[in-house]
Amino acid sequence: MVDSGGRFVAIGNCDGSRGTYQVNSVRYQGSCVDTESPSIVKDGYRLCLEIHLVRERCYVIPARGWITGAPRCREAGTVSVVDIVAGATDDSACTRRYQWNKWYSFDHPRVVYCVMRY
Repeated sequence: MVDSGGRFVAIGNCDGSRGTYQVNSVRYQGSCVDTESPSIVKDGYRLCLEIHLVRERCYVIPARGWITGAPRCREAGTVSVVDIVAGATDDSACTRRYQWNKWYSFDHPRVVYCVMRY
């Protein structure tokens, strides 16, 4: 887990209840193979990260900076993930079965998150 400043806070998990990034690779020296991917340094190791958000979980997605888990869902400035479309670049493949009002596109990995923004 990282905080909004990108500092390591704790180890997360894969079900989305803790953490917003997953480790893609670990480097002892140098930069990540994908130089555009986010990374942090912990105990001398560079952890190369990728965004890992989970359906029905709530987050804070700032215009710039690190995505964090929302302390409380459905508060102003939070989003709830409704759909995840791997490989997409726009909202055309987002679900039409459930209501959402905003989408975010990321390149590392390439994915679109369709969300309900509060």
